[in-house]
Amino acid sequence: MKKILVIEDELAVRMTISEILKAAKFTVFQAENGKVGVEKAVENLPDLIVCDIMMPVMDGFGVLEELKKLPHTATIPFIFLTAKTTRVDLRQGMELGADDYLTKPFTRPELLAAVESRLAKSETIKNITESNMTNLRKNLSMAIPHELLTPLTGIISASKIFLENPDLLEVEDIKELGNQIYSSASRMQTIVNKFIDFSRLLVIANDEKSLKEHQVFILEESQGQIHEVVIHKCSKWNRLDDLQEEIQPSNLHIKVEHLWLLLREVIDNACKYSQLGSPIIVKGEVNQAVYILSITNIGIEFPKEQIAFIGAFSQFDRDKNEQQGAGLGLAIAMFLVSIYNGQLEIDCVPSEDKFSTTIRISLPMTAI
Repeated sequence: MKKILVIEDELAVRMTISEILKAAKFTVFQAENGKVGVEKAVENLPDLIVCDIMMPVMDGFGVLEELKKLPHTATIPFIFLTAKTTRVDLRQGMELGADDYLTKPFTRPELLAAVESRLAKSETIKNITESNMTNLRKNLSMAIPHELLTPLTGIISASKIFLENPDLLEVEDIKELGNQIYSSASRMQTIVNKFIDFSRLLVIANDEKSLKEHQVFILEESQGQIHEVVIHKCSKWNRLDDLQEEIQPSNLHIKVEHLWLLLREVIDNACKYSQLGSPIIVKGEVNQAVYILSITNIGIEFPKEQIAFIGAFSQFDRDKNEQQGAGLGLAIAMFLVSIYNGQLEIDCVPSEDKFSTTIRISLPMTAI
C-alpha cells in the first residue's frame, strides 16, 4: 500500500484530503506545518508528498528545499497545494524540484488524478532503473569470462614459448615475453578488481540498512579529496600538463573511498580516450542542494546508443579501440552514483575533427 504524507496547516483541508486518500486505499500521514512535515517525511519515507505552500513555521518551498538536501528523501515525488498560483510560484517550485501543482479549491477526481499520475511516473522510473540494473548484472556475468580470456590467452602463449624453447631464447626474447606476461597479468588484475568493486556495490544496493547508512554519510570539504584523486590519476597517465581544474568547496553525501572509485573510473576514461596534449577539464560546482562534477576530454566519439545506457563491458567501438574494460568502468560509476541518489550523464558533441565528451555527475550535498 502506497504511503502519502499530507502537509497542510488548515485542519479541515488536511482532514478532507486525508479522508479522500484513505478511501482510495492509501496509507496517509499528516503534518500541521512544514517543520513537522520534514520530520515525518524523514521518519516514514512516503511514496508521495502533498504539501501546502503558505504555512506557518516553514512554508512549502522550505519543506521541499530541506527534503532535497537529504539523499533518502530527495527523490520523493512532490505535489504543491496553493490557493493562488503565480508564475513566480511555479518557477520557484519547479526549480526546487516540485512535480505538480493543485490549485485550491480542487475536486476529489482532480486530487486523485494528480496523485495517481505522480505515483505512476515514479513507478515507471523505478522500473526502468531496476531493469537497467538487471541488464547490468546479466551483462556483467556474461562479459567477465570473455574479458578475462583475452589476457589469459596472452599469458598462456608467452609461457608456452618459454617452456617449449628455453634453450633457443635470446635475452631480448626473454624480455619481450616477460613484458607480454606482465602486461596481460596486469590487465587481468584490473578486470578482477573492477569485478570486485562492482560486486561490493551490488551488496550495498541490496541491503537496505547499509544503503541508508551510505546515503546519510557526509564527506566534509570534499574538494580536497577530489583534487587529490584527479592529480593522482592524471599523473599516472602523464597528463598533469593537460589538466584544467576548477573545484568549488562542498560537503557531499558520499564515502571517501567511493568518491575515489567514482573519479578513478571517469578520469581514467577521459585520459584513455584522448590524446596527450589535449585538455582534461575537471569542474566542481554547487547548484542549490546538488554538487555537479564534470569531466571533459577531447577525443573519439561516444556513440549516442551507448550514452542512452552504459551496460557492463559494453565498450564502444571495440574494433577501433584497443583499450579493454571501459564499459564496466563507466557502469561501475553509474551504479555507484545511483546508490547515492545522484545522476550520471554523458554529452558528446563535435569539436573540429574530434569530439568533446563530458561526463557530468550530480551528487547530493549538505550545507557547508
